[in-house]
Amino acid sequence: MAARTLRDPKERIATLLVVPFMNCGAKLPVYAVLIGAFFSGHKAQMMFYLTLLSWGFALFAAKFIRATVLKGPKTPFVMELPPYRMPTLRGLLIHTWERTWQYIKKAGTVILGFSIILWVMMTFPEPSENQTNFYENQRKRLTQSFLASPDVMQWVKSEKELADFNGLYDLMLQATKENKDISHADFDKQSFFPLIKAIFFLQNIKFIKQEIDRANLTAATRYISYKNDMSGIDIQEQQSALKGTFAGWIGQRLETITKPLGFDYRTNIALVGGFAAKEIVVSTLGTAYSLGDVDLDEAGSLSQRLKNNPDWNPLLAFTLIIFTMLYVPCMVTVIMIRRESSWKWAGFSIGFN
Repeated sequence: MAARTLRDPKERIATLLVVPFMNCGAKLPVYAVLIGAFFSGHKAQMMFYLTLLSWGFALFAAKFIRATVLKGPKTPFVMELPPYRMPTLRGLLIHTWERTWQYIKKAGTVILGFSIILWVMMTFPEPSENQTNFYENQRKRLTQSFLASPDVMQWVKSEKELADFNGLYDLMLQATKENKDISHADFDKQSFFPLIKAIFFLQNIKFIKQEIDRANLTAATRYISYKNDMSGIDIQEQQSALKGTFAGWIGQRLETITKPLGFDYRTNIALVGGFAAKEIVVSTLGTAYSLGDVDLDEAGSLSQRLKNNPDWNPLLAFTLIIFTMLYVPCMVTVIMIRRESSWKWAGFSIGFN
């Protein structure tokens, strides 16, 4: 809207087309998540470099547009500025409330609405019964193989005892993470306790300080392997279910275009949502990488999940940052470009970016 002060219509349109390249408050959450995950030691420097990059891209785009589709002579720009005055507390509060209310309306309408739509598209249609049975059978076979192991049979003899053991293990693990003081006497009576001590020993969890019977380490190793394999099945089921949804179908079709950049279907889904509002990129990535998690607290933050994901690395994160900086403007920006110019230039902005 500030471009209205430009007298030359070509310069005004060029400004409208260049503004979306600049870093805005909607893009910063995407930067914050990825920088926190992969560039945590250089957060301030990365934000500074990204600011310089956005300026550079905007200047290059302006030069290109003015030299091609909007050729014309340069006109001088003179703008009369009012005298600077110390802001008043009342004026500050009014402007703060206006900006806050403006964003509340955006978050409560555009962002929330499209987040719900994307969640529905990432949830339906649900997996078929055959697909669900396939992964359930995999879990049963894995559990039966684990229970049939001679090293494990002396500790856990049935699926019910395995469920009890898992409950005790999770209870002690949670207590350890929360640094709670738990009396060993409460657990010494449990027949599983020696095996749990061996598991904690192998996982380098500093909770048990007693000597470990090395005869139990083999069973502990099998249990850790069993847990990892079960988690792998859960991840496979989650990804298979997401691929079968409406959003998964769209994301997979876009992989043909984004594969050279390293973006998979989950990232593509987030980028499609980013057309509505760039903040949705973060919420959609969070949904895509948390589907199937039984305990969201255990899943950790989105930054942590991306950092621990073997498919992600600093180069991919930086590529996504640059892509978010440059690709299509959000829907609200496109509407404003149309209001200040025409649908032709709004469409050009989408296609050009």
